[in-house]
Amino acid sequence: MNEQLTLQSTQHEETKTVPLRRRKACLAGTFALFAACALVLLIPHPAYAGIIGDFLDIPNMIKTWLLQIAATLFNTYFGVINQTLDAKFISGPFNELFGTTEPYGVVKDFYQAGVIPVAHAILGLFMLMQLIKISQRIDATSTLPAVKDIVFLVVTYCILSYFIDNALDLVSAIYSIFNDLVGNVSDKLQSKNWYEPGIKMTKDDAADATFGGCFLLLIFGLISWAVGLSFYAVSMVVALGRSVQLYVYAAFSPIPISLLGFEETKQIGIGYLKNFAAAALAGVVMVLILYLYPHLVTALAVSGGLGKAEMLGLAQGVETFDSFGVIIKTIAVLITTMMGLVKSGSWAKEILGA
Repeated sequence: MNEQLTLQSTQHEETKTVPLRRRKACLAGTFALFAACALVLLIPHPAYAGIIGDFLDIPNMIKTWLLQIAATLFNTYFGVINQTLDAKFISGPFNELFGTTEPYGVVKDFYQAGVIPVAHAILGLFMLMQLIKISQRIDATSTLPAVKDIVFLVVTYCILSYFIDNALDLVSAIYSIFNDLVGNVSDKLQSKNWYEPGIKMTKDDAADATFGGCFLLLIFGLISWAVGLSFYAVSMVVALGRSVQLYVYAAFSPIPISLLGFEETKQIGIGYLKNFAAAALAGVVMVLILYLYPHLVTALAVSGGLGKAEMLGLAQGVETFDSFGVIIKTIAVLITTMMGLVKSGSWAKEILGA
């Protein structure tokens, strides 16, 4: 009986202890939760709301990307055109038109080994023809030729033989005259700033822009970029073509020079010298055209040069027609300049009457 009472008493005490432990555990958990909340509030943490907000603002983000791509295209366009306007690839010593003396060495070897002997043969043939004419005159009149005819023939042969042997130096001297003129023009003419360098677009710029304006600006950026690369390629082709033309003319220079001393063929030699001088003068014409370009842009398109204001005007729909006109005129002037470079050779011939 006593053992049963003792067991019931023990079970009753354990029953009271379990709820007490649970209450203590709940209090401890509540305290830990409040402590964690306080700790979170006290420790600084990054604001993710801005990032999420930017991510959710997809239209403005897309417009920013479009403006940035357009700005990159225009900056590339400006850089390519500015590098082309430098015009350093047009001038240079005659033996280094391609930046090295190796092509000139090939021309000189061809000139010495293949062309000079042919020119001397042509000169000898014409001397023989002149002697035949003199002998025919002797047979017709039965008199000796005048001393002046013999002296003139000998002097002509000596002069032409000297020019044939030194024809490359002769045409190089002609080129140097016009090359010095290119240097003088480059020193006198001042290039004008026709664009705003380093254009950057931000999300603030895109806030007031329209999708249509951004796409239109991007299209004009692509067109300008393509025209700029075409302008650079055409400029290089024209300049390299002129250099090749000068070297080909120089390589065959002894042949037309050998024809200068005779009445029947001297126009061939004179025409050759005019054409060579025109090819050399074409470099001066090209430099003048390239230096004219920025002045034409500021005179016809925009006085302060093409920049961010005109681009944003098109993208934001503010003065769209004016911004549209500025970009179109800039491209039109560039195409006109490109055509001028292509025709520089023919213009030089017209100047010299060749």
